Amino acid sequence: MKHIAIQETGKQNLRQLVIKYDLFKHREFVALHDMEKLIIRKPYQMEDKKTYILSNNKSYCYGTIKSNIEPGKYLIDEEESNEDQLIMYYEDKI
Repeated sequence: MKHIAIQETGKQNLRQLVIKYDLFKHREFVALHDMEKLIIRKPYQMEDKKTYILSNNKSYCYGTIKSNIEPGKYLIDEEESNEDQLIMYYEDKI
């Protein structure tokens, strides 16, 4: 099963996403989360949500988000996800 990693940055409320390059092809993204899942998706025009930027390094992309989300491995729900959004669940909650 495909996954992404969420890592602590050492700064309060900042988390780093590590995503394999071919899983999400948009440079800009919006991160939405609740206690059960994390959604990253492409931003829509005229949207009033914080947009984050992914930078790539060979086969992985990295992005920093402002969030209290728990660090760890998040498994991608391939049935709910599509080319414009990834829906992920914390590995321990599956």
